[in-house]
Parts: sequence; C-alpha cells; structure tokens
Amino acid sequence: MNQHFYRNDEIRMETSNPSDAALERILIVEDDPITARYLELALKRMGYVHTRIAQSSEQALAMLKAEPADLALMDIQIEGKYDGIETARMMGDQFDVPVIFLTGMTDEATITRAREADPLDYLVKPVKADDLRASLHAAAHRERTARTMRERESWFSATLLAVDEPMLGCDTKGRLVFINPAARQLLGVPAGTGSNAKFMDIVRLVDAQGVRAMDPMALRGTAVPATLLRPEGDLAVQVTGYPAMDLRDRALGIVLLIRSASVAGATESELRRLRGELSVQSLTDELTGLNNRRGLNVLGDQQLKVIRRGRTPVTLLTIAVQHLKEINDQFGRAAGDQALKDCAKVMRETFRESDLLCRLVGGEFVVMMNVADAAEITQRLSANIGSHNAAAGRAFQLKVETSALTRSAKDLQNIPELLAEADTSLTDGRRPP
Repeated sequence: MNQHFYRNDEIRMETSNPSDAALERILIVEDDPITARYLELALKRMGYVHTRIAQSSEQALAMLKAEPADLALMDIQIEGKYDGIETARMMGDQFDVPVIFLTGMTDEATITRAREADPLDYLVKPVKADDLRASLHAAAHRERTARTMRERESWFSATLLAVDEPMLGCDTKGRLVFINPAARQLLGVPAGTGSNAKFMDIVRLVDAQGVRAMDPMALRGTAVPATLLRPEGDLAVQVTGYPAMDLRDRALGIVLLIRSASVAGATESELRRLRGELSVQSLTDELTGLNNRRGLNVLGDQQLKVIRRGRTPVTLLTIAVQHLKEINDQFGRAAGDQALKDCAKVMRETFRESDLLCRLVGGEFVVMMNVADAAEITQRLSANIGSHNAAAGRAFQLKVETSALTRSAKDLQNIPELLAEADTSLTDGRRPP
C-alpha cells in the first residue's frame, strides 16, 4: 500500500454539475483511506455525487455485481486476490466498465501491463484535482464516442441480418470482416466461422468461364458475372462490389453482394430453393444450431398433426442449464456460450433424429418427443452429461435440470399452450439464471 498525502487546498473549488452524463456512477478502488477520501471529495466537488469506495479487488467486483458503474478509478497496487490491472481486465470482461489507473509506479513494465487492460487514462499519484477533472472529461468524451460506435454497429448488424440476399465484407488484407446469414447459407459457412478468416478460403470466385480466380477488391460497380465454386456444385452468380473507404478516402475493403444467376433471371424453381434455404435459417438458433422458438412453433405444429393422426402421446421435456449466470460472471461470456453449445451437443447425442430439439431463450431448451414416458431418456441424458463433464476438460461443470410434461393425443393443444404448461412445472426457485 502506497500512502500519498494531499493538501486541502487541492480540492477547494466550486461545486458544479458535471457535464459528463456518460460517467454518472464512479467506483473508487483504493486501499489507502486517505487517498480514497481525497478522491471522493474531489469528485463530489466536481459534481460526481454517485461515488462508492472499494478497498480490495474482491470488494470491487462484488460492488459491480450488485450495482453497475460507468467508470472505475483504479489503483494498481490494491489489496485482495488480484492487483488493479487484473481487476480492471475482469471489470471490462464481466461488467463492461472502463478504468482510469491511479498509481505511483511509473516503470516501463507496469505501464506496459496496464496498457493491456485498455485503460481510458493513466494518472500518477499524488493526483491533482485539475488533472483528475481533465482526465474525466476526456474519458467521458471517449465513452460517448465508443457508445455511439457500438450503437451504430448494432444497427449495422441488425440491417445485415435483415437483408435476405447474400452479403459479406473483406478488408484490404484479404480477411473476412462480416457475413450475413443469407451468405452463410449460400456458401455453406459454419456458424462458428467469424471475422479474420481468410476470405479466399471461404469464397472461391472465378470468372464466368470458370478459369481465372477473381480478386474481390477488383469487383467494383455494376454486377459482374462469375462462378462460385462449391463442393455441392458450381453456381453461376452475379457479384456487385461496394468499396468501403475511411474519412481520408483510403480503402478499408469491399462489401460484396452475391446474387445467384437464378435471382438475376434464371428459373423460378431455383428462386424457391433459395427462399426455402433462407426460411430454414430463420428457424435456427445461431449459437447452438438447434431450432429456435420460431422453429419450435412452426415444426412443432406440423409434428402435432402427425401425432394426432397416429394417436400417440407427446412429451415435452424442458432442460434448463444451471448456474449459467455464475459461469458468465466467473469465466466470461464466451464460457457461458460454450456451456450452451455443450448442452446442445449432448442433446444431439442423446435424442433421436425424429425428436424436435429447440433452444428457447438463455439456458432453456425443449425437446418434443412422441413417447409416453421420459424417465429412461432423462436418465440417458444425465449419464451423457456426466460423461461429457469427465471428458470435456472445462473449468466448469455442465449441470441441467429437467421437467417432463406428457399429454395424450386427445389432450393435445397448440405449441404455445404446451410450452406455457410445461413452464409451470419448473419452480421459480429452480429456474436457470
């Protein structure tokens, strides 16, 4: 613990309302009570009245879990299990909270480590009130800019998902930047393939004669006839390129719109095939590859008609992944996503191809089966999860809770009503996080 002493005249300034609404709630992480009190008074004099003080890494993380913050003033040398730099990384990963580092350490090794946590600023102790004010103003501006960018990216992503024609982007280094569901479907790109993949490994375009490979950066302007090479068969397409430029009019990459020749004027049957493929895409949960809620409603209603004709019972098995929030909090969102993927994998290994597997929301899954008793298959699911936990080598254990609802053919309702009835069989206290 480093002690730094501050003069009272350093914080004698008029109390004002902060102009930085982006930083209303500030968490001070400092184990020296004198420094912590000085920072709290200085912030309140500046108009930042919603401040809290944590003296250790564990206390800081617990406070953020209980109540969000817009910014943390973080001492690098703090008490607790983690130092300030590691705590800052965890704050960013788990709570999306930016930090300003406060420290008396100015050696190159410490500064290099601190930069890896991507702080908004780095202030050397003893911190002057004027320097703190300036740093907060700059931090607020950066946060507002970052928030605006995130909102624009969200709108951009939503627009790409809504476009029903294959669209993807490539940077000047030949790396995939984005790809929408229609393009994934057309190109056969797995859901897990993301940005930074090599564009030429995913999109194999040659000229209309099928001879010369086409440079994506050269496909600008009007639609260019081309051939898309695919394992299931080559496809005649038309490609239109839209250059992406920065503010200095330098090339960032290119956005490609790929239309099947059928869309550009070939047979109606090909159009129906493409629309059918896109329809299947809209019924699928992108993370797990199982059916989504819409898929359950559409395909489940079809399956109910078959079950009614055969007069066989139907069982709706609800599977809830346990402790999902704790996994996200402790290991990060990627681990939470992996837990959901693991559950989907075990479900595929457990149930029959004729069973309808769906992910509803969060960690809740549903299986629709034409069986009278789910006891045996529930036991098999439990055994398969045990085998998965023993072999997966994860830092967390996959745990699920199940609840079965069985109805005879004469009692069958529609899918939403069946879901509502099955939902009541899980008590509130045992719902997935």
